[in-house]
Amino acid sequence: MSVLNLRVLILLVLSSTSVASFAQTDSITLSQLQDCVRERLTRSLNADMTELEYSKKGEWIKYLPNIGVTYTVAGEPRPAVSTSTSVFYQAKRDRKEREAAKAAAIKRSQLQIDTELATLNRRWGRYQMARQRIEAYNDVAEIDRDLFKLYQQQYDANEILPEIFLTKKKTFLVQEIKRQEEAEGLQEIWFEIVDTAGCF
Repeated sequence: MSVLNLRVLILLVLSSTSVASFAQTDSITLSQLQDCVRERLTRSLNADMTELEYSKKGEWIKYLPNIGVTYTVAGEPRPAVSTSTSVFYQAKRDRKEREAAKAAAIKRSQLQIDTELATLNRRWGRYQMARQRIEAYNDVAEIDRDLFKLYQQQYDANEILPEIFLTKKKTFLVQEIKRQEEAEGLQEIWFEIVDTAGCF
């Protein structure tokens, strides 16, 4: 398959799964993020391939023979035509080098896609585990809030000592701080995912 056909195929696939900017993280799937990585790196490959494109316009000029004048032994001018096989060899070598550079660019791009998709998948897994953990923290926090309200009512009714109430309040506030730190950690993982995908 030629490079041009490969580019056309990739662009057709990506245009059918184009990803726009998302407002909520819940609406974004792993497959959409993977498409973002592929689209970004395919555009980079296209830029590299454009750089390696070669215009054949005027190519025939380098194959023209050299025309000049030589002089005979008697000193009279005589027209001379010469050509060099090194011109043909150099042209063939240049073409092979361009083809090798294009093949290398495609392989480097595929390796980069595979590497970034692996990184994205790992971060997505971390994000999903962190989301489950924050949901559990939120469930526990709801119970802690209800318990704290009961302690507050008992304290207001002078049914428990201030030391006990303050200890319970401190425990409640420490749990709230931990829950907030967990939520911030979840947001950091999300930013890493978005940075890896590179399309938002």
